[in-house]
Amino acid sequence: KGCHRLCVQLPLVAVKHPLVCMDKSMARPQNVGILAMDVYLPRCKVMQADLEARDGCEGKYTIGLGQTSLSFCTSREDVVSMALTAVERLMAKAGVQPSAVGRVEVGTESALDRSK
Repeated sequence: KGCHRLCVQLPLVAVKHPLVCMDKSMARPQNVGILAMDVYLPRCKVMQADLEARDGCEGKYTIGLGQTSLSFCTSREDVVSMALTAVERLMAKAGVQPSAVGRVEVGTESALDRSK
């Protein structure tokens, strides 16, 4: 039976699937490394051209940073829910059943309760 390990690093999510142990009969391990990635972007966004007009810095975000929009989450989302949404979508794409995953770890430096 295969063993799966999920690695979550915000904003990207990577699945190592399956985790193959080294066996003396194997010359090289198979299916090791990042085989798939997914990212979740919140639906709410601010157009960078509008933000430049408001901040009085034309071209700073669109030309200087090469951005067209800035996504942000609502009060109904946080960094963990965004990470787990990406994990759920990635598992579906990779065909990994939740019962095949022994542990999911989510690491973040962001405050989960939005307090300062």
